[in-house]
Amino acid sequence: MFDADRLKDAAARSRRFEPLFRAQTEMWDLVGKILDDHEITLREGIEHDLSLVVGTSLTKALKTFVSIQDLCLLGADEDALILLRSNVNLLINLGYILTDSEPVERALDFIAYSYQKREKYLKTAHGVDKAPRKSAMSEEEQAARAKRWEPSQHREAGRADTEVLLHHRLQVLFQLRAL
Repeated sequence: MFDADRLKDAAARSRRFEPLFRAQTEMWDLVGKILDDHEITLREGIEHDLSLVVGTSLTKALKTFVSIQDLCLLGADEDALILLRSNVNLLINLGYILTDSEPVERALDFIAYSYQKREKYLKTAHGVDKAPRKSAMSEEEQAARAKRWEPSQHREAGRADTEVLLHHRLQVLFQLRAL
């Protein structure tokens, strides 16, 4: 059901938390400047898959941040937090790939793991035996790479550090909400 007062509430929230929303706008301005100042192209050869993973991950993260801001304006804080947690996980994975000594290999591991999880979901939820797109990797390579991507101590340590930071940010958010 549409509630016209929600739009009034959004305007009030925007004024109430104006410094926070201004910081978000400034971040977007910086992202826009980076994109304007640098030519963004898909890499060729061995770095092609890495380029795809990084490009799609950053695009997804940025679009999700827009949704988080919209949900905050509408007062749907809990829904915004779910998206924020999803974005944190995505950025941890991306950071793990990019800071590894072999980022191309880690991107391929991530792709194999994701493919296996998608196949499992399709089979479990929809009874589909094989994914509609065939992996470019052999089943043996895919299984080995997916196993390498399974949660590692390094990635889990990064996730734990990020969860502490996220917990702190949530406390701040709920304190602001109580104002």
